[in-house]
Amino acid sequence: ASNTYTCRCAASAALGFWATNVSSSRRCDVCSADYSGSDCTAFVTTDPVVIASRIAACATSCVNGACDDVGTCRCFANGTHGHWGGEWCATCAASSTLGFWDREQQCRVCAMGYFGADCTGVCPGRCATNGLCKADGTCECRRSTVFGNWAGTSCDVCALNAFGPNCTITCSPDTCTGGSCTSAGECVCHQNRTHGFWAGSSCNLCAKGYDRASNCTACARNHYGPSCTLCTRTETC
Repeated sequence: ASNTYTCRCAASAALGFWATNVSSSRRCDVCSADYSGSDCTAFVTTDPVVIASRIAACATSCVNGACDDVGTCRCFANGTHGHWGGEWCATCAASSTLGFWDREQQCRVCAMGYFGADCTGVCPGRCATNGLCKADGTCECRRSTVFGNWAGTSCDVCALNAFGPNCTITCSPDTCTGGSCTSAGECVCHQNRTHGFWAGSSCNLCAKGYDRASNCTACARNHYGPSCTLCTRTETC
């Protein structure tokens, strides 16, 4: 299914107050009512009653900014108070002009997927989901059994000894003791006299009838033959 996107017009002192001209095929291409100017930031109504009402509303609603003399909430945009957006500065700024900021960090650090002093740089590839995008735009890839073990400049390939679509399957000589890793990350146990006869999900156990002291190459006590069969009372081992 195709994604459906909705264009929401900007409504803030920093980006302007925009609306859609119903006779135009373009959206958000004209100023909202009571605003004018090339950037739609100039409030044009001079009615003192309207202005007084706006100032009163701004005093209670402008949570992360300062009210001007016509009741427009002008959002903070600094490292101390954060980088805010929206008509009442209640959400983090999120635009190519003002940057993309993280709400959980009070809009003081870049949102996931962005970097730079102004948080306008876009992190490469899958860095935003598979790693940590640093301030210089380089990506520090995740190493996690839950989120995957990733590598590459954009964290879009599995790290060494990691497999699967999400790179959550790990297989290495350290974890696959008595076997070898397939291209899918499966630990396949050795079954021969040279490397031994191994068992278990990590191939760290001897197959039935084989001796651990010999690295699973020789029969255990009371076992005999090419398959290390257990001796019975009628047999002599």
